[in-house]
Amino acid sequence: MLLLALAGCSTSDQGEDTAPAAAAQSTETNTEQKPSQFPGYPVLVELSSIDSRVASSMEGQTAGGKAVALAPGLYTAYNAQVPELDRYYQDPVLYGDQMMHQQHFPQAPGSFWGGVQPGSQEPKG
Repeated sequence: MLLLALAGCSTSDQGEDTAPAAAAQSTETNTEQKPSQFPGYPVLVELSSIDSRVASSMEGQTAGGKAVALAPGLYTAYNAQVPELDRYYQDPVLYGDQMMHQQHFPQAPGSFWGGVQPGSQEPKG
């Protein structure tokens, strides 16, 4: 009898608390992952404007031949269905500079090379 009562309480509690907790966690993840020292990012860029190693790895995975630069030399594939660029900081698959990846997004999967510099369409520091 006690188990049924507890199960009933936790189910109704979860229904009321799950959405706000999930929203709060999503916001925290966004804030934690977005490096604040890079003003002007994220920015939408053409694949043709970035390192050829990165661009060739991303070909066929992006909408309209575009990528989202999340930090200097770090990119993720652009999806036209997700126009809000800050959302790309949530669980990105990254391409770009190995050192920037290790320093700012060490948990993110992807493909990385040494010496990837910011592309011509990225903010100038």
